Amino acid sequence: MSLKKIYFAILVVGIAVIIISMFTGTKFIPISLGILKEMIVDWKIFVPAIVCAFAFSKVKYYWLTMLGCSLVTSMVIQVFFFSVRAGAYIICLRAFCFLVVVYIVDYLRLVGKRK
Repeated sequence: MSLKKIYFAILVVGIAVIIISMFTGTKFIPISLGILKEMIVDWKIFVPAIVCAFAFSKVKYYWLTMLGCSLVTSMVIQVFFFSVRAGAYIICLRAFCFLVVVYIVDYLRLVGKRK
């Protein structure tokens, strides 16, 4: 299976989970999506995610590196821009937001790449 098909399958599964959660009345995912919607447009997450996506594009363990970068960036943002005390939920949501931006950048780069 090609990388484009894998990325597309991840996109379809993510959208399906969101739609199913809205119809089943699960509150956790829509609330988290509302928080993510506010975080994703913040430059403090958007810019480091794009920089890391391009800087580490040739690394062997790309997604493991992105996971580490997302956690470090999330904690640094929390310490420098917000209070030092934060819950694991907010830090993980910010790290997930970072990974979503990296995923979108990587998927667009794959779609735009010629064979």
